[in-house]
Amino acid sequence: MKTENTTITIREKFKSAGVRTLDSKKRVSLGDNVSKNMKIDSYEVLVGEEGDILLRPMAHVPARERWIYENPKVLAALKRGLAQAKAGQVTRIDDIGKFLEDL
Repeated sequence: MKTENTTITIREKFKSAGVRTLDSKKRVSLGDNVSKNMKIDSYEVLVGEEGDILLRPMAHVPARERWIYENPKVLAALKRGLAQAKAGQVTRIDDIGKFLEDL
């Protein structure tokens, strides 16, 4: 987990999302188009050496699901299974007990 003292180097291209003004409480509204289709719950705030501010969208994972993202093999298997299900590559299991025994 990053802390406020962590320094990172970012090398990517940015495009303008418009200009926003501060409200009376010094807040900035990002507008509807910035995070329209993102499933996010917060932003990481990064400040560059020249004062540029980068907001990185964040989506926090429940603690009980964290182990999935910390294990690359499990995450890959989960993604593969979801892709197979989306493609209709599924098998109906009528007897779950027998299925589990046969594994």
